[in-house]
Amino acid sequence: MTGNNEVYIQCEIKEVLENSVEAREIKFQLEKLYEKADKNILIRINSWFKYFNKNHRNFICAYTFTILALIEAAESNELFKTQTTHELELSLEFYNTIKKRNKFIKISDLNSAIYLLNISLVFSKHPGMIVGSFKKAWDNLDNNVSKKSLGLVFRELFVKYENPEILIKHLNNLTVNEVAALMHILQGNNMRTFSGLPIQLSKKESFILINELPHNLNFTDDILERTIIASKLLNIKSPDHHIICELLYRSKTFKHNLKVFRNDIPFWKDVLNFLNKINWSNHHLSITDFIDYFEYKKYNENVNYSIKNKTINSISKAIFDWHGNTYYHRKDDLAKLKWARKSEKDIFIRKDGATYKFTELINGEQLLFETKKLKHCVFSYAESCYAGYISIWGLKKEVNSIFIPYITIEVKENSIIQIAGKHNRTINDFENKLIEEWRIQMVFKIQIEYCQ
Repeated sequence: MTGNNEVYIQCEIKEVLENSVEAREIKFQLEKLYEKADKNILIRINSWFKYFNKNHRNFICAYTFTILALIEAAESNELFKTQTTHELELSLEFYNTIKKRNKFIKISDLNSAIYLLNISLVFSKHPGMIVGSFKKAWDNLDNNVSKKSLGLVFRELFVKYENPEILIKHLNNLTVNEVAALMHILQGNNMRTFSGLPIQLSKKESFILINELPHNLNFTDDILERTIIASKLLNIKSPDHHIICELLYRSKTFKHNLKVFRNDIPFWKDVLNFLNKINWSNHHLSITDFIDYFEYKKYNENVNYSIKNKTINSISKAIFDWHGNTYYHRKDDLAKLKWARKSEKDIFIRKDGATYKFTELINGEQLLFETKKLKHCVFSYAESCYAGYISIWGLKKEVNSIFIPYITIEVKENSIIQIAGKHNRTINDFENKLIEEWRIQMVFKIQIEYCQ
């Protein structure tokens, strides 16, 4: 990479945006890209920039987020990074079909811009897969483009036979192999015959994946493998979609050690069957309490742990004892763990006459203290923090000049993925606004990964 490349790309952006806030944000993201990208990627992204600068009037309400989507794609999108020159030309031709509508499209969020870009990338790699008309596809767009309306565009263009909604929904996170699996299904092929499956699945599990997975499942990586695992878990008698969403959302093993979770699918099927028997309307524990306890027992105490022949009452009592006993198995070892900060600063916010502090918890002792005060099991996250999978943040409230634990926040790769109060309670509107103010200062995203 040369300095000339750097200046040339920045000039391409500056021509359109001058010194606006958007220009500064784009240039900030570009500076990060320069540190990582090779010359070929920079040349390719510059071709994209030249196209959107030339056609700025046609994309004036979509320009900023489209440019940011391109920068993100250049950093991490396999479809983008493996594009050939011919495929680039096809993608630009795809955007030309939008331009020919002679109607402005407005994109107000980055996810929608990324989704539209990904449709163009899929088109460039599989142009022969188009089964619908572009005119009808663009008729699905509303004035303010959303992922929902873009999902309709994708279906109009590519879906003729089966509609694997769960994969289409996750288009932004699919790898090249996962896109190939999606197109394999859209061609009318049996999913089980796809050569790149990470796990084999039965005929019924294949049917579940394509037709019956809960719509509110949200994953961020290993999409195909995670959806297959979800299909296997749902292959039980009378599955409860809410419970499986909670399980996949709450399980630290599913999030951070997918191979281990996959190997223990029979155990987690037993867990689902057990949880299905509980009358949650009048039970004093939450699904989270059970998931945390089962994971602790199996992955911290005894890998052969089983819940067969155990009753709801016996497990509930054991969970109460576990929450009340801070001297967990391996407590001393976990409490000694320390890890590097993700951020050097604490943030203080004054709201409604009270002062709140957001601070990162950076050792096992702090997690143990948080567990004691808030009566949840964040202490069991110590190894995940130590391994660098996640960071844990404490929202503390000042009472009599002392900041006491109030809310616990889990962050993964600059995205907030879990928030819990005392006894794992859900936060209220006031707390949500407080955390949103902090999130903006930290430039974190909200991404509740597995359940909405």
